[in-house]
Amino acid sequence: MADTTFVDRVTTVVASWLNDVNSLVYRIFGAETNPMVFMTDAERAAILAGTFAIDNTVATQAAIDTGKRVMLPDGLRLDSTVNIDSRGQTVYSVGMGGNIRIGSGSKGLRIRARDVTIRDMRLTVSGYVNGVQSSVAATGITIEDAVSLNNYIEAVNIKRVKFEGMRGPGINIISPLRESYITDCRFRCTGSSSTGEGSIHSKVASNSDRSPNYL
Repeated sequence: MADTTFVDRVTTVVASWLNDVNSLVYRIFGAETNPMVFMTDAERAAILAGTFAIDNTVATQAAIDTGKRVMLPDGLRLDSTVNIDSRGQTVYSVGMGGNIRIGSGSKGLRIRARDVTIRDMRLTVSGYVNGVQSSVAATGITIEDAVSLNNYIEAVNIKRVKFEGMRGPGINIISPLRESYITDCRFRCTGSSSTGEGSIHSKVASNSDRSPNYL
């Protein structure tokens, strides 16, 4: 049996005895999962090498669709939008020093449920060099109800997330929010002067009921 690479949070294990059955048990019974569990061998190799050579959107969506807490590995490449539809879910990474790359035209991590937390990650785009904005138009995090844009989304928490280089908003608020917080986030070279979108862009009416708290 060929060796299989398996990642549990931030610890990499390579073992010949770790096969698809073990991965399936981990997905079903573990409290937390990781897109690496759902990746091909080529994807895992690219992640570990830090090349951003392969799109990891499908594997990331599969991990998030479990409804469990999800740890996103450093070096992840997301060419398309990833939807977060499970209430109470937490998605996090290795901190602001990591690198998760968002693709052109993507809405990034799109929150479509209540009580979602996104924390401890860095979202950027290809072509970004420190201090020089990329030409890639993308969004880091989008808040958009799946059923109706008029529906409230409550208890969203975005904290310790760094947004860098995207020609678009770091956070795009499309649906109205209640009791939500954006805390200790950093924005560098984000937004678009041509569209008027700032680092945090809101398309909903700004009032005490619908606006998040920025701390």
